[in-house]
Amino acid sequence: MLKETRVQIIERATGQLVQCLVRPVNDSEKVRWSHWHGEMPPGAEDAHWDWDELIDLSIAMTDRFEVYALEYANELQGLRMLEVAEDDVATHGVHALRLSVAPWNRSPERRYHGVGSVL
Repeated sequence: MLKETRVQIIERATGQLVQCLVRPVNDSEKVRWSHWHGEMPPGAEDAHWDWDELIDLSIAMTDRFEVYALEYANELQGLRMLEVAEDDVATHGVHALRLSVAPWNRSPERRYHGVGSVL
């Protein structure tokens, strides 16, 4: 499992690189995710995903799934779920299963650029 990692994304308003944190999720992400879930664009592919359930799954099955959060300015900016079953990783690698970015990081607003790419 990846530990906390500092990465950079671009603040769109200024064009400046800002330091943010990518880290494994914990239960608090379920509350933080719910703040932006209701604001998801209705046509977005990930609008119906239940990150509460996906986070619980990754906590219960740490040998199979990992979910990471990208955080900046004390806000959850994005989530990424990976399948990392050890018996499969050696043969097939890590599988990226889900990726969501906060509504304010999508067009047209896109407060921060690069959230999805970093995750």
